[in-house]
Amino acid sequence: MRSRKCCSALKPFQDWCRAKPGRVGFLGEFAFGDPTVAGQEGCATEMASLNAQMNQNRDIWLGWSAWGGGRRWSRTYPFRLQVPDDNTGINPYMQLLMSAG
Repeated sequence: MRSRKCCSALKPFQDWCRAKPGRVGFLGEFAFGDPTVAGQEGCATEMASLNAQMNQNRDIWLGWSAWGGGRRWSRTYPFRLQVPDDNTGINPYMQLLMSAG
């Protein structure tokens, strides 16, 4: 999985927001892979960079929403935001998002 370099992708939007005072944004439906899976190792770094970029620009960001609702998705869906059925904890995707906090 190739990285899209989140932070550089956010910059044009942030510049657009700053061009007219009062503009703000909300980043919706993004997803990151599992950094423990081969080819997705950079996902944790990208998520941390995205979070840092948004925190440094809180004046224009209202927040974000990750992709991947609950039980609608199969248990093997990599972006499933649902505690496992046996309630054993959180999955790698949820852990990645929580670490961005």
